[in-house]
Amino acid sequence: MKKLNVMFVATVMGVLLAASPAMAIPISWTLSGVTFAEGGTASGSFVYDADTDVFSAWSISTVAGSVAALPTFTYDPTTSKDTGCTGSQPCFDTVLAGSGVGTVFRQIGFVPVAALTNAGGTTTISLAFEQSCTIISFISITSYASSCPTANDRAGFSGTLSAATDPGPGPGTPVPEPATILLFSSALVGLAARRRRLS
Repeated sequence: MKKLNVMFVATVMGVLLAASPAMAIPISWTLSGVTFAEGGTASGSFVYDADTDVFSAWSISTVAGSVAALPTFTYDPTTSKDTGCTGSQPCFDTVLAGSGVGTVFRQIGFVPVAALTNAGGTTTISLAFEQSCTIISFISITSYASSCPTANDRAGFSGTLSAATDPGPGPGTPVPEPATILLFSSALVGLAARRRRLS
């Protein structure tokens, strides 16, 4: 009887483990201490999934410094898009649907010393930049040429990016499937019936 109980517990544990697929959860990274040379600042956060190299839910606010072309502004998915910078470098610009030749836009980016991962942690920002540009030729919101006068640039070399390793529920949180629940229920019913026959 004891052997049967051990087998029952082991089987239940196996089914539970099989019903819980491992999935990396994208985590939220927070900007801290970002100050540009001309006195402006940047703060906020974004979600990054290192497995797919996808940014989401960004909300980054900049406070005006001495560059007139860059007043206080907030980058988020309604005002800007991910520009697809190489690797885990967060970059966003305001070239959206409706843009064309003559559109003035702004873009911001941060270069971390170490690549961002789903493990979280803290990394220094080696360069933070923001600039205002004008589109001079346009094919689409991802294919255009622009003029970016250096007078409209701001840069900074301070700040950090940090993320907790346990962000809580997020876009990658697995949801149990009906088939998994059915499998688990069937296994429990079958094991209970077998125990009754053998006792």
